[in-house]
Amino acid sequence: MAKEFRDNLENYQKEQAIVFEGIDFFMVWFFAITHNYKALAKRFVRLDDSLQSEEEVIAFLKTRLARLPEEKLV
Repeated sequence: MAKEFRDNLENYQKEQAIVFEGIDFFMVWFFAITHNYKALAKRFVRLDDSLQSEEEVIAFLKTRLARLPEEKLV
C-alpha cells in the first residue's frame, strides 16, 4: 500500500483525496456520522499545503461529507 500511495501521490493531490492516518474505516464512519470533525481533522493527512489549520481541514471535511440534495439522490 505504501508503494502504491507514493507512486500515485500526485493523483491523490490533484483529486484532493481524503487520507487519514492511524484510523480504520469503522472509526472514520463513526466520527463522520457523529459529526466529530475534530477527531477526523486530527488524523487527516495533508497531501499539500492547501489546508493549513485544523479549522480549514474541518471546513473541507464538512463540504465533502455534506448531504446530497434530494434531486441528486434519485
